[in-house]
Amino acid sequence: TSIDLERVIHQLDFDVYLPTKQCNLQRPFVWTLAQQQELIRSVLFGRAIPDVCIVAHEINAKKDIYQVIDGKQRLTTLINFIQGKFDVDGYIFKDFGRDFLNFVKIKCVMYYSDQDRPITDEQKIGLFKLINFSGTEHL
Repeated sequence: TSIDLERVIHQLDFDVYLPTKQCNLQRPFVWTLAQQQELIRSVLFGRAIPDVCIVAHEINAKKDIYQVIDGKQRLTTLINFIQGKFDVDGYIFKDFGRDFLNFVKIKCVMYYSDQDRPITDEQKIGLFKLINFSGTEHL
């Protein structure tokens, strides 16, 4: 599955608050400028970028919220670059125009949740652990 980043940017939930744990699933944005620049270079040079994992939660028939289970650092970096918050080797997003978005090749593993069958906090934690720790507890 792929997502249209420009279309859903305002529907992305990077914090994914877990009410049963009273905390957010992911850490804050922590990537350095060098890490962000390297991701953009990876996009431009066609290097493999790991999949992101998102839970699409239907709010109503016209709107979804996309909870980012894994990929917060990567997606935030792409958004920051598109919004002109940093350059890479002297180039900014506007230098590439919309053509830059054609280079973005990140797959999205999408899970669906709705009012009738919501994905639980435990299931979200399980997805996060599976992706990040291969099912093994991180110490």
